[in-house]
Amino acid sequence: MKTRVEILCVGTELLSGKVNTHISYFSLVLKSIGLNIAREVTLPDDPVEIQQAVRSSMERSDILILSGGLGPTFDDLTREGVAGAVNRKLKLRAHLLKKIKDKFSRYQLPVSVNNKRQAAIIQGAKSLENLSGSAPGQLLVLERRNRLPLSLILLPGPFKELQPMLEKEVIPFLQKTYCRFLCRKTLVLHLAGIMESQVDDKLRPLLTRLSPGLECTILAGPACVDLYVTATSRHPSWGQGALDKIRRTLHGLFGNFIYGEGGDTLSSVVGDLLRRRRQTLAVAESCTGGLLSSRITSIPGSSEYFIGSIVAYSNSLKQKGLGVFKSTLNVYGAVSKECAREMADGVRKKMGATFGLAVTGVAGPSGGTPQKPVGLVYIALSGPRIEHLEKFVFPGDRANIQNRSTVYALNMLRLALALQKS
Repeated sequence: MKTRVEILCVGTELLSGKVNTHISYFSLVLKSIGLNIAREVTLPDDPVEIQQAVRSSMERSDILILSGGLGPTFDDLTREGVAGAVNRKLKLRAHLLKKIKDKFSRYQLPVSVNNKRQAAIIQGAKSLENLSGSAPGQLLVLERRNRLPLSLILLPGPFKELQPMLEKEVIPFLQKTYCRFLCRKTLVLHLAGIMESQVDDKLRPLLTRLSPGLECTILAGPACVDLYVTATSRHPSWGQGALDKIRRTLHGLFGNFIYGEGGDTLSSVVGDLLRRRRQTLAVAESCTGGLLSSRITSIPGSSEYFIGSIVAYSNSLKQKGLGVFKSTLNVYGAVSKECAREMADGVRKKMGATFGLAVTGVAGPSGGTPQKPVGLVYIALSGPRIEHLEKFVFPGDRANIQNRSTVYALNMLRLALALQKS
């Protein structure tokens, strides 16, 4: 019997331009235990709308998760809407109210009437502890004749409150109640330097031949693509064997576009390659303004291989700090292959690093010309027996162009390191 999951995201702000980032997270976490979202609806902070949506969903679903509307303000009305949908009363729980008061007293804050509302739980529901906020979640299970039980799960909207509640309490409950006979294993491959559409084109023939029990999903970010392959079976050995086989197939299909698996990041993979070879890196940045260095130093232990960086935004610093020739800037400009090459050489020599990596471009939104449009970026790599330079024209806004620039710079270094002899 297939378990149907529906998500209701509550918040008028989600209907007024704010991006809802919860759905992809819900999808990935639920997939990890063998559950797929069948439907997602975004609702305003209106108890009537919430009540109607819950009643409608209850007719179709086995698991209904609501996110948002459990806060202390006048428009946090999810509790009331769900209570009305199931025809049950809200009851104030004294021990929850005490926890709320204790949290507020630690910060010497008063507990308002609306804060007290957060201690109201739907009759028959279990409260879910909130480790980061004041609003407890709720889990109400309704038994049904000849059907799976119906679970209504109320979670707070803020991600830092929702995440631990979902992963520590809700997921174990769902796994035990709905997925105890299923074994689910997931393979995650990370790709860089290839577009989502290209991945889809290469992957499409394979998808038509996938064994029953295997699912494949593509998730794209700025200049990176993640492939999720999930094996669902009652036999753990089959799932692992199926994933091992498809891993080999995907590596044959995508080759060096694959930079890692699971928890790997582009920065961590590059760092591991440098560390193993006992090589060092120095960075020269212009349009990325330090973002590339930040990505590199986000990895613990990066001081073993990262010497430092120069963020040379002005032409004068490019000359004085990196040794870019004045004539290069006068003839070709700061956004040019000539300047990028000299920046990479300069930072490498100045800091005594094995490799110098440089980025210069037009991040926008202004400053572009017909010859040098917004999004034009040059990335250069300088190293022993290595000199590599590429020109890109990235789409999107300033943040997207900067993000893509850092990804392509790190990927350029990764590929160069991968081609070296260990």
